[in-house]
Amino acid sequence: MEENFLNQITHETMGKLFLKFIDTNQTLIFIFSDSEGKVIHCNRSFSNLVNEEPKEVIGKNIFEYMVGCDEHYKLTLIQDLIGNKKPLKQYLHITGKKGFPRTYHFHFFYEDGFVFALGEPEVESLEHSSEVLMRLNNEMLSLHRNKR
Repeated sequence: MEENFLNQITHETMGKLFLKFIDTNQTLIFIFSDSEGKVIHCNRSFSNLVNEEPKEVIGKNIFEYMVGCDEHYKLTLIQDLIGNKKPLKQYLHITGKKGFPRTYHFHFFYEDGFVFALGEPEVESLEHSSEVLMRLNNEMLSLHRNKR
């Protein structure tokens, strides 16, 4: 029964379901751009991260939001995508709402002149940050207690 159901679903329906999933996902970042990096579509998760409405992001270059991505890096990434015909994995820093960069693990895909970027937060760095903050907090409490 499951196989028959999957055969009946059209590519258009699958595309619509995929976009709904991507647009409503709170964790994953999805950016769809042309081959030069000009944003055609982004999900709410990305627009919330950069503190802009999706319509404000559309038309901008995806690399404007990525810390340390100069023109050479951008061209190299796109050329590698086109030449290799397989996804590229990159860790990139995205400047968030308050100007603080967050590290995301991106998968870049190239197909028919378009770039698809799917990013997820780097969990290890978040856990490490929490450990560092806990250690600093404990040291501050210890200093405060010793002053008494």
